[in-house]
Amino acid sequence: MFKKIIALIAIFSVLLVVAACSAEVTETTTSATTTEMTTQTTVETTTVETTTESNEPTLNIVEAAEAAGSFSTLITALETAGLRSTLEGEGAYTVFAPTDAAFSALLIALDITGQDLLALSNLDQILLLHVLNGAYYSTDVLAAAPISIASLQGTNLDFTIADDVIYVNGTSVIVEDILTSNGIIHVINQVLLLE
Repeated sequence: MFKKIIALIAIFSVLLVVAACSAEVTETTTSATTTEMTTQTTVETTTVETTTESNEPTLNIVEAAEAAGSFSTLITALETAGLRSTLEGEGAYTVFAPTDAAFSALLIALDITGQDLLALSNLDQILLLHVLNGAYYSTDVLAAAPISIASLQGTNLDFTIADDVIYVNGTSVIVEDILTSNGIIHVINQVLLLE
């Protein structure tokens, strides 16, 4: 009988040890899982915040054009027409920006000087033809083309696609989606003109 009691006590002790170990393992696993989840949450939050901050453009449309260095004629024309402050203000705007080379080609085609261009009475209207109210990414145009959208000048711009190239009023977009703090710039290789 005494042997049976000792055997029962031994079995009971083993069960207590097993239960205690199991509880300790569970607690350690839960603690480790909680720590791991906390670490993952912290890392994910930091990553999202860093990405958001680093992707936000800081230059407005005019500043981005100045920084690019190939839009000096456009910037001078904006200043002459009194539109610089408009494109520095809150947007969003989409600008189809002709390069200096595009303006040079226009001067040759019209047989005029840069001073003649800046003296045009409708210079502001020509420039506003290059601006849309709202931010239009190239993907928006690619998905919707052919499409017409009213410019700030009031005339519709016609968008078409050929061989994955976007054309605005028959002029090709040569650089897409330059993001700015108040909109988007798309670079074009010709100056758009009023009909």
